[in-house]
Amino acid sequence: MSRTGRSVGPPTAIHPAAVVSNAASLKGTQPVSVSANSIIQPRARLISTHGPITIGERCIIAERAVLGLQSQAIVDGSGVVLGNGVVIESGATVQGSLEEGSLVEVGAVVGKGSVVGKVG
Repeated sequence: MSRTGRSVGPPTAIHPAAVVSNAASLKGTQPVSVSANSIIQPRARLISTHGPITIGERCIIAERAVLGLQSQAIVDGSGVVLGNGVVIESGATVQGSLEEGSLVEVGAVVGKGSVVGKVG
């Protein structure tokens, strides 16, 4: 907590055209970046303790979804990166990277170091 009594969160860069619910949780020390027209719904958790989080344009992070590395960052230090148009459904956990247009369904887990997207 800061001297004002408010929690100190991660350094953030949130585009003015993005919507981040005041009931979403952003915690950690690494940067969090949210691009234009992306939506972070209530009770979503972004945890940047072990690596940065970068969210592309037109992404939807649903309620109770969790983004962030739960343990020490992978060697390249890239953290969690979401391409444009990614949807993370309710209760899903993402610790890897998702390429443009990816969908992570309800309750699914994308593990640390994973890259999900188009093949070829």
